[in-house]
Amino acid sequence: MTDPVPPITVKIGLPSDFTDDDFSAMLKQRKIAFIDTLHWQLPDYDGSDEERDTFDSPNTIYVGVYYGERLVYSARLLPRDKSMVALLWPHMLSLIPEGASIEISRFVGHEQVPSDVPARAIRAFEQDMRDKEVDNLFAVADRGVLLFYRRILKFPPHSVMPFSDLEGVSLVQWSLDRKHDAAGLDDGGRPIPEGGDSNA
Repeated sequence: MTDPVPPITVKIGLPSDFTDDDFSAMLKQRKIAFIDTLHWQLPDYDGSDEERDTFDSPNTIYVGVYYGERLVYSARLLPRDKSMVALLWPHMLSLIPEGASIEISRFVGHEQVPSDVPARAIRAFEQDMRDKEVDNLFAVADRGVLLFYRRILKFPPHSVMPFSDLEGVSLVQWSLDRKHDAAGLDDGGRPIPEGGDSNA
């Protein structure tokens, strides 16, 4: 008899809604991903084993995606008008629909998972966002992050808008009332343009 497949569950909440161990794991994995691996020069980083910035607070919303009991993905969710885009790149804000638009930032994977889990995880997150009446997701992404969304998560953006002042960086968006196609086509059969880059 085969072991049952662990369920995918999505938890969204404030830092206080997560266990201390899980929330600390989110911040530590950010440090590993962005400081140790990608060598980002982040002005708020204090040299500790956790990465935080000005957008992290007790009132910030986070998402944890679990495979069974294991935390496998996490990210920070910021409302449009208090997002990284709004503060750091306000000239791009008009490209993002007003209303229920949420920015995904500091997205990290925590451990190796079976090959089917990434796509299952993002579908569960996408459905949770729909259930919460979110209409649009957006992120700032570099080419590596964009390829991760497309090829690993099978979650190609519907819109990729390169920054004019940041080489290899794009504003990417997902409209949650449209279907996604793993081959990189939107629901009208049009290819989603390549190009894009930036912070997760």
